[in-house]
Amino acid sequence: MRDSVRRRTVDMGWFRHLAVLLILGLTALHAVPARAVSLQAPGSWDGTYQFDGAAGHTAGGSPIIYHYTLSIRRSASAPCCELKLEGYQQNESLRCAISGDRQSIDVAFTTYANGSVLNIYGTAIYRPGEPLFRLAWQKHGGRAELRTTWLALHPDGIPDDGVFFRQAGR
Repeated sequence: MRDSVRRRTVDMGWFRHLAVLLILGLTALHAVPARAVSLQAPGSWDGTYQFDGAAGHTAGGSPIIYHYTLSIRRSASAPCCELKLEGYQQNESLRCAISGDRQSIDVAFTTYANGSVLNIYGTAIYRPGEPLFRLAWQKHGGRAELRTTWLALHPDGIPDDGVFFRQAGR
């Protein structure tokens, strides 16, 4: 009887170690900056861009992980975009507008996905037209990098400027 109880304790110990290693591995994976990507066709920002980031752990030990997806599509009048914010204390979809040129754009808040300017708690976090962040293509070491400058939207524990978003598809 004692052997079976002991064996279960050992098995649970391995489970805890595996869970810790998995969390640490995912955190390390998300902490790696996005790699430089090739510059797309001039004047076209159409496509999907993703940001996966980690900013350490909470006081309770939970990882602080972010996953943002920006989708930009050309419409009849002007480009339109949607920004999905998922991860640490976030699960929101925003409609946004872009302005800029082929080298850089500002992504500005328009409304939440439901058409309201208030979040699910009834609070206006962003003003319509307020720039959330800027994306800019910059040459670095002979390669083009997609740099992000956080403005009204700034994930906790993430630097103000850097290579965060990567182009995920067109």
